[in-house]
Amino acid sequence: MKRQPIAVDRWVTHMAADEVEEGDTVIGVLPLHAAAKVCEKGAIFLALSIELTEEQRGRELSLQDLESIRCSLRRFDVRAM
Repeated sequence: MKRQPIAVDRWVTHMAADEVEEGDTVIGVLPLHAAAKVCEKGAIFLALSIELTEEQRGRELSLQDLESIRCSLRRFDVRAM
């Protein structure tokens, strides 16, 4: 992310949903219930979209790995039912 031309106001290692406000953009990998809370507050949720092989699962991927599989940020609107 830090190498991308995206302005970031704040970096966090753990997101607290109560700190998210309407109009915010949250970028990250979140469990579905947390992503739903972000969307319920009127914030935008962008997740890293990655197509992994079985071999790549469960291990850290380098920047080179991520670039080679053409990962991207995708907007999701998550709603709990």
